[in-house]
Amino acid sequence: MSDIKRINTNAYVTVHGQYAVVDERSGYAIINTQTKQVIVRNISSFGDCLKNLEYILSNAESKNSDPIQTSASISEPDTPPKSGQEKINYETKKLDELDFALVRSIASYFEEMNGKIRHYHRDHHASKEEADVIGNYYLKTAGIVRGVKTQKDLVELIEYIENLKEKVSIYQHKSDKYRWSTGLEKDVLAKLRKIRDTLKN
Repeated sequence: MSDIKRINTNAYVTVHGQYAVVDERSGYAIINTQTKQVIVRNISSFGDCLKNLEYILSNAESKNSDPIQTSASISEPDTPPKSGQEKINYETKKLDELDFALVRSIASYFEEMNGKIRHYHRDHHASKEEADVIGNYYLKTAGIVRGVKTQKDLVELIEYIENLKEKVSIYQHKSDKYRWSTGLEKDVLAKLRKIRDTLKN
């Protein structure tokens, strides 16, 4: 998340609890007024900001829940039980400082995509309602990414995002490089798998 300590509080469009909306000209952003950090940016309309605020506030109480959670908005397919070897490899060993930082850096991708999905949903043949659901899901995923602390969490996160990629693959942009599923594969899963594979050695 970006540091916004230099933003004047007079720039706040509205404030809800510890969160505020800021007009950045190119779009709206939501910030945490206590930590002075950007939660999400590139939101195209003030109405979408309010929806995001409502979502953030409604989920604030669940911040301390288990890192990997499922969403009622997008159902998840049954997954086969993990092999005994995989359980041995990925217990609750904590990530080292570098791997932890690399994983957390991916959260910003989901925060930025939240706004882009809502703004460009027609290019992907998605309705506004579908874009709202998917955008909120991406926003939630950003929080889940920041909750990853152990190797086991990382493995579960990869499975979680692979499922998300499968779900959003039905929304087809005419250019493959702009498809949401392509972004998840290249900008998220490839990086997470690389971290996972280094941990096996």
